[in-house]
Amino acid sequence: MKICTIAFRSIHTRKYLQWLVKRGHEVHWISEDPEAIDGVNLWDMRKAAAYFSFSSRLRRAGKQIGRVIYIWKALKQIRPDIFHLHTLYYPSFLGIFTGYHPLVISPWNGDVLWSKKRPYYHRYIVKQALKKADALTADNDIMKSGLLGYGVSGEKINTIRWYGIDTRLFRPMPKDRELLDKLKIKDELVVLSLRSLEKGYNIDKIIRSIPLVLQKIKKVVFIFGWHSGGLEKEMRLLAKELQIEDNVRFVGKLPYEDIPKYYAISDLAISIASPDSTPACLLEAMACGIPVIVSPEKAITEFIKDGINGEMVDPNDINEIAAKIVRLLLDDEKRKVYGEKNLAQLKEIADIDVEMSKLEQMYKGLMI
Repeated sequence: MKICTIAFRSIHTRKYLQWLVKRGHEVHWISEDPEAIDGVNLWDMRKAAAYFSFSSRLRRAGKQIGRVIYIWKALKQIRPDIFHLHTLYYPSFLGIFTGYHPLVISPWNGDVLWSKKRPYYHRYIVKQALKKADALTADNDIMKSGLLGYGVSGEKINTIRWYGIDTRLFRPMPKDRELLDKLKIKDELVVLSLRSLEKGYNIDKIIRSIPLVLQKIKKVVFIFGWHSGGLEKEMRLLAKELQIEDNVRFVGKLPYEDIPKYYAISDLAISIASPDSTPACLLEAMACGIPVIVSPEKAITEFIKDGINGEMVDPNDINEIAAKIVRLLLDDEKRKVYGEKNLAQLKEIADIDVEMSKLEQMYKGLMI
């Protein structure tokens, strides 16, 4: 097949494109910030012509018009069998104005679930886009319900976690002694957080719980890695104020291929964002056989059951967060059971080969 997508740069986009290339498809990626990927044809929207440059407001409108025209010309030249928009954030939503079909849309969290926080016109754009789509993908039942709330026919919606986990990369493995030495970790227990240092991810609540954890367990280290670190300075200052710097490691944005090593040295992972959908780091932890502590978001409860394969906490209750961390760190058997259940479940619900094969079959069905 010949497939064209509009998506911003992310590890999810890269995995999706690489998988399609390996399957022998002709792949085209239109983006405002594309990265070179073997076998992928790149179309850089920054090359689009601009219009109405004589005032700031018209300049912005002219920029959008120019990029829509650029996308339209690219589609006319490529003539793809499938046109796939990943998210309805900018710039992907520009694709709906081209009128090209078959059109597939994969909404992300804020497109549908959290749209009340977006500008008033956003809901209208989303509704029109979903109406025009020939097929939609949802990564969980909550997303599916959100789409149905826009009046979308259930027949259009396909539950596909197209950003599924590569279980060849993310899997249980021995601890990396070099990494432990680098992080100056000896025999401490390790708690891992790989959510962004931004509002809504509640990293500050985790940090504030650490002194309470240390009252019960002295030898414990908390590792914080992230994709976006807008609050890094504040989080470092908070750790310093709480006098827990010796028990915290801020490791920054990690190379994707190195992330499994961090799971391997961890005794549990924590992700307590609110709101939340299906965070990749949760699925990655499950694939590595790591027990998790999570927030009780509806999308999360599809994967984690409190007391069965993980622990749930109120993200605003620092005492509860600390208590659950302590309880799980002190219970080796429970961590083992949770980890084994997570690993078995992940292979059934989010293996990238299984999920992408579903997407591939959906593409083929749209070509008939």
